[in-house]
Parts: sequence; structure tokens; C-alpha cells
Amino acid sequence: MAVPWALGCIYCQNIEISRGGKGIPAKDLRKTFEMLIDRGAETIDLVTPSHFLPHVIEALQPKLPVPVVYNCGGYETTQTIEMLKGE
Repeated sequence: MAVPWALGCIYCQNIEISRGGKGIPAKDLRKTFEMLIDRGAETIDLVTPSHFLPHVIEALQPKLPVPVVYNCGGYETTQTIEMLKGE
């Protein structure tokens, strides 16, 4: 049977985010970054964010006052790397 939502496995480590309503809308990503910085974050660390790349790029404009770490595991496409140039 097909699961109608992403991360549908009942054993998923992200079940609270995928089904528990604890995630944030992509449109609020910039606000979340700014809130974390206001609370003392010295970097913004993005882990496996490729599937949200358009939202990430939008949220990084204008440039944040802290470094951004993009942890992708090394399996990015050339197109993704090109999109990240200058970010």
C-alpha cells in the first residue's frame, strides 16, 4: 500500500516532524534562522537539505550574519552545486 506522506515509515526517526505537526512551513525558514541567531546560534547548520534547496536559497537572501554549513554527504548533483555558488 502506498503511503500518502513523505517519511511514512512508522520507525522513522523523523516521525514527529513528518506526521506530528512539529515542522515549519518553508516560507518561515528565514524567520527560523533569524530566531536561532537571536537566541545565540553562531552558525546555521543544514543537514541533507537538498530537497528544500529553492527554499534554502531564498531564506539565505539577504546574507545571514553567521556562517551557514551545508552538510550534504557528498552526493549532490552538479546542478545543485551550481545553484549554491555564491550562497
